[in-house]
Amino acid sequence: MLITLQKLNEINKELKGQEAALQELHTVMAREKKRLDTARKTKQELDLKAHEVKLTEDQIGGNSSSSVSGTITCFSVLFSLTGADYSSGGGDEAEHNAVERSHRQREGPP
Repeated sequence: MLITLQKLNEINKELKGQEAALQELHTVMAREKKRLDTARKTKQELDLKAHEVKLTEDQIGGNSSSSVSGTITCFSVLFSLTGADYSSGGGDEAEHNAVERSHRQREGPP
């Protein structure tokens, strides 16, 4: 009978030790779950910010392209109007020749 009580006492001690280990595991799991939730939230925010950056870059790129395109169109219209004005005789011939020389100097020798 004494041997049986000793075995029962050992089993109870082991059971209490295992229950304490299980409680520690539950505590660790709860702490890690909080960290995982925080990491997921942070990743979601990071992905959202990365998407915002991409959209902003696309918007800036689009504005830059349209700005350059608009500037080219503006210069084309300006040069065509200026050329039309001189060809129609509406401008001074000396001024026309000066503009032509200026264009040739910018372009360099043929």
